Amino acid sequence: MPYELNLYFKEINGTSGEYDNKFFCFYSINNFKNIEEKFKEWDDETSFKQLSLYMNNSKKYYVFADYQCHLIAYAVLIDENHSDKNNVIAICGDTYKEISPSFMEFLRMYIDDDEKIYLN
Repeated sequence: MPYELNLYFKEINGTSGEYDNKFFCFYSINNFKNIEEKFKEWDDETSFKQLSLYMNNSKKYYVFADYQCHLIAYAVLIDENHSDKNNVIAICGDTYKEISPSFMEFLRMYIDDDEKIYLN
């Protein structure tokens, strides 16, 4: 796990299952799961659950937050072979887009309310 992500879990560890004033919910280490694991129980066969079927590395992306009750979910790359890479993707239904080159950059974007995190 990248240093900054590890530090995030040690110091903050999510928003206790609550949505903040920007309508983001950040997960604790207990709810930090890869895309396949996170959405396997979902009933909607046309949405997030389908993403793991065609996304080659869905087991390497871990969901750490969502926006407006899963309108958009955010996942970070955790790859033991490339520990220096931890880009963040935004997931909306069965589509996704890289929005940040690192977890720390995502946090900066969140604090600055950068429109990229909303897939604009």
